[in-house]
Amino acid sequence: MRHRTRPAFLTRVACTCGGTMLPTKRGRYDISGELGIGIVLHGVVPGVECDRCKTFAIPGPVLEAAAEMAVAALLRLERRVSGAEARFLRSAALGIGQAELAERLGVSRPTVARWEAAQSLSAEHDFELRSVVVGEILARTRLGAAKLSRAEIVTLAGQSLKEARRKAAPKRIPPIRLPAAA
Repeated sequence: MRHRTRPAFLTRVACTCGGTMLPTKRGRYDISGELGIGIVLHGVVPGVECDRCKTFAIPGPVLEAAAEMAVAALLRLERRVSGAEARFLRSAALGIGQAELAERLGVSRPTVARWEAAQSLSAEHDFELRSVVVGEILARTRLGAAKLSRAEIVTLAGQSLKEARRKAAPKRIPPIRLPAAA
């Protein structure tokens, strides 16, 4: 019979307040602060909570899974991404800085910084960013060996160029609602 051990994030650890972080679950958790973009997990969210100060934290693997789901949700949007969403895609999906993204796209770093500060990316910049993200996803899943046409990349991103050009990001970006992985 195999002995089952608890994952490291479910063991008791000390909290900074002097209390003990104990395993628990929540039904809804806003991870906007952790990921830098509006994301709310719904369902059973596993984590740890301090018995003294009631601080709740979710483990890294849950955050990583939520970030991957958020990337997919942003790629499926039928509107252009906002600057904050572009920054999230660059950091979460690509794991690179502004300078490296600028180099990949053949633009300057200040140009990328302007995109990320904008209310909404232009249709062309939105398309270029999504193309790089989809290409990276394909490369990571070992499906990227064949060269894809722009039309195929747009299809993978879940929208057409025509739709992207018509719909800008709204002034107030609603949080992405994701199911929590139990």
